[in-house]
Amino acid sequence: MADAVDPQPVFERPWVEALSVVLLFALLGVLATWPIATDPAHLSVQKPTDNDFRFNSFVIFWGAHALTTDPLNLHHTNMFYPERYTFAYSDILLSHSALMLPVILLTSNQVLTYNLLLLLSMSIGGLGFYLLCRELTGNRIAALAGALIFIFNPIHFARHVQIQMFGDHWMPWFALALLIWLRQAGEDDATAPGSWKWPAAVVIFFCLNALSGAQPALFGAIIGGALVLYYGITGRLWQNRPFLRDLVGMGIACFVLLAPIFWPYAFIEKEMLGPRTIMDQLLRTSAAPADMFAAGSHLYRWVDETLGWPSEIFGRPARSYLFPGVIPLLLAVFGFVGSMALSGGENSHGNRLRTRDQLFWLILLIFAFWLALGPRAGLYLVIEKLPVLRLLRVPSRLFLILSFALSVLAAFGVLRIFESEKLSRNSVRAPLLCGLALLFALEATHAPMTTHPFVPGPEPRHQFLAEQPGDFAVVEFPIDPHNYTLSTRQIYNSVHHWKKLLVGYSGFQTKENVALLERLQARFPEDECLDELQELGVKYVIVLEARYGPGHLSAIREQPGLREVRRFGQTGIYEVLPR
Repeated sequence: MADAVDPQPVFERPWVEALSVVLLFALLGVLATWPIATDPAHLSVQKPTDNDFRFNSFVIFWGAHALTTDPLNLHHTNMFYPERYTFAYSDILLSHSALMLPVILLTSNQVLTYNLLLLLSMSIGGLGFYLLCRELTGNRIAALAGALIFIFNPIHFARHVQIQMFGDHWMPWFALALLIWLRQAGEDDATAPGSWKWPAAVVIFFCLNALSGAQPALFGAIIGGALVLYYGITGRLWQNRPFLRDLVGMGIACFVLLAPIFWPYAFIEKEMLGPRTIMDQLLRTSAAPADMFAAGSHLYRWVDETLGWPSEIFGRPARSYLFPGVIPLLLAVFGFVGSMALSGGENSHGNRLRTRDQLFWLILLIFAFWLALGPRAGLYLVIEKLPVLRLLRVPSRLFLILSFALSVLAAFGVLRIFESEKLSRNSVRAPLLCGLALLFALEATHAPMTTHPFVPGPEPRHQFLAEQPGDFAVVEFPIDPHNYTLSTRQIYNSVHHWKKLLVGYSGFQTKENVALLERLQARFPEDECLDELQELGVKYVIVLEARYGPGHLSAIREQPGLREVRRFGQTGIYEVLPR
């Protein structure tokens, strides 16, 4: 623990401090996402037609549906039928499903679920990062500053439209539990009563983080592995047998708990990647100068539109927002340089420990930056060859680890402000901190946000399917296996009926599924097509008649193997009759 005196009164009860931080981040979350709070059930931060929003909502709702109805078939979603293990075709957002389960069961409203998940993510993550920085700095103001920068810095907050990355709220809790355990392993008797509590916390938070999505799982593993390696070496923990025992025990516990969920990833990884190269995609999605100087907040968008920075300077618009803001960078530099200057002075042991902590986060920052540069920088080629890690096809996303490390270093910068003799007077320190907070708010704010109206509830044809008893498949014509907008609309609406769908959406689609859909589209409504539909267990065919010509519509209506059962405007629902 750092030796700085905490300038704030001590909370009488820890839960009061925790609740205060949670409420603060909930309030700031409401302001940061304004005007969502004015109608969270009908206003969306994304277009309801956005493919990623539809798909992530589907994944969260499927997890809740499977957990409450048939957990043993969690991996077999209703999309891409009759394919198996389709839950592993993309991120498994299972901890989000569990967290939002009451809202899903009570409302079935995808937008309300998403909006509340954003607020919960900011509150849970903010408290976790606050506790992590308080453990490192011993200063509540510094801890609060680090947490604010972690949640709201432009790199991180820009991902509010990608809950598979923004929902990393368990990652600081995992880092906190692991850090405390590493410190105790170096200082305390690991066999003392209660020594199992922090290893257990490490396992719990690692699993929660891993079940938040593939991205948080990978980033948490990188941060956790780096912490163990760094403190294991600097603290000579590798010579500590209880440390090795607990480390192996935690690894086994995580494997036992997560293997039943993640084993399909190993099963389908080779098929997902296959012989094709993803080098072109890796190069295209690596961090580039135009991306590293771009941010999605109002201020930096205005700078780019008005001054042409960085788009005109680098000759192209940014593909991703990777600039963390000036204030976090200045605080990180100020804290690290000041710590290095003090490391040999008075209280050198405490300063050396603090410098050791800061050096870790600096090394992690540099490591993440190097990886994010992609194959051209070399280091990413090592990651690209490792099992499972090959599935990370967007190197620039590793800037989220960079923003994590930068936020910790910024907290040390605020701590340095409290320790500086030149800034020791409150008449200087208080205005400085307020000014930095206002400047950070100016460069980080995304509010008021662009919102899109949403009408909750199923469309009439999906309500009809929900009313039909039994477990069967349904297919919508015309079919286009490469039109993801049509596919995501179907899986998004399927949360109201959960009937099997032949279409789907993810980062992966089997050749067999594409061939099946193309074959059915080419033959519909011929007898051979209906025979295959029956073999697949398809009970109803939905025909979007506005997309067919008169001749094709006549063939559909005159097909004896089809019987129209309902009509909703230009959409007809036909039952596939036994042949």
